[in-house]
Amino acid sequence: QAGIEYYDKLRDKIRFREQYMIRFAFELMSKRRMTDGIEILKLNARAFPESVNGQFSLAEAYTFINNMETAKTHYHKTAKMDRTQAPFHQYLKLAILMKDKATYQHLINDLKKNNVSKYKLRENVLNFLGYQMLQRNLVSEAILLFKTNTELFPASFNVFDSLGEGYMRAGKKALAIQNYKKSLKLNPNNKNAVKMLGDLKQGTN
Repeated sequence: QAGIEYYDKLRDKIRFREQYMIRFAFELMSKRRMTDGIEILKLNARAFPESVNGQFSLAEAYTFINNMETAKTHYHKTAKMDRTQAPFHQYLKLAILMKDKATYQHLINDLKKNNVSKYKLRENVLNFLGYQMLQRNLVSEAILLFKTNTELFPASFNVFDSLGEGYMRAGKKALAIQNYKKSLKLNPNNKNAVKMLGDLKQGTN
């Protein structure tokens, strides 16, 4: 309670915003201070009880410590909130982490129909999310994002390059080769695709 009161004073004095606390919490977690980061996110959620971002952040934080039950509890709390208050990429990320296939597909369908007019999402956003998944060894989730990116940006050599990497990490060499070749076709100067194709073909000999 004392923490919330202090938080309220800060907000009144310097227009303290919740994103500062969320950012600080994840900085702590990146330094392996998981408990401290989660405690700050819990404080933030109590101070901003109507915030979708607060609940989404807590849900994501608990996935870092493999507490999926608690993560899903916070994710499901947002069902009665306006989830569109959260940045689209965060909503998309949580749908994947929570294995909420129906919501993910709904978001992707809406994105395909309205990206230019509504979201203005660039290919690097989904690519970044995909590599975040790879860093956490969530390979199937990364492939899903990379594959979606190829559907949204079929003229981009980079998205096929990333999908190739995802399949390579999954041990699916034939699909990796297929996508690296597609990337190279779109951009013959893609040196990474040339290198990876060489490595993959050597591995199949």
